[in-house]
Amino acid sequence: MVERVYEFGRSRPPSFHKMLDGCPDFHRIIDSQVTNAYSVTSVRHGYYFFRWNGDHLKLFAQVTERWRIFKICCGLDPTQYETNLPSDGVIERLMLYSYPKGGGRLKTHVDPINNQKIVMGGMFSTRGVDFRTGGIYCLAGDSRTIDLESSMEAGDFMLTYPTVLHGVDPIDQGQEINWDTIDARWFLGLSIVDSDHVQERVTAQRVDDDGRAEV
Repeated sequence: MVERVYEFGRSRPPSFHKMLDGCPDFHRIIDSQVTNAYSVTSVRHGYYFFRWNGDHLKLFAQVTERWRIFKICCGLDPTQYETNLPSDGVIERLMLYSYPKGGGRLKTHVDPINNQKIVMGGMFSTRGVDFRTGGIYCLAGDSRTIDLESSMEAGDFMLTYPTVLHGVDPIDQGQEINWDTIDARWFLGLSIVDSDHVQERVTAQRVDDDGRAEV
């Protein structure tokens, strides 16, 4: 999957499209110049795919069975939203994120809970194999940082409540960032989100002062 998505990005320039009817699959480099346009700051390369564009890369074919199980865990019908268009209000979005070595990261945040009660994601890299330092974490109630990356490897799927504070610590901080390589930390996100047809759409919210305490 990673190889197909990486080649998709190489075959067309980065772009951005609001989630309106007709929105294509696209990819965008989120660096220090554009990150403040998002509700949660990050440094990563995002690849975004939608069912209405067809499944030319066979991405949905690989994940739909698991996605339906996750939706049951959320209290949803297993096929709910699969045929929705942006004008229907709520849509499915498949995302792969490449966190580059040299500082790929994601600020501490909480995810929307209005459409799904569980955050669903897949690991496509392994720390110690594909990169050395950094990775996903969450915060305990006493602000202790819990390193989740150390408990997972490529091929694992994770579930968490959207309201759990979480983020991604910088990947191999200190190296020079190279946006043109497949050699990075890769993560799959399966999300059910408000489209841009929804006024006052709910998005992820960053935590300005997360009070993290290293352990």
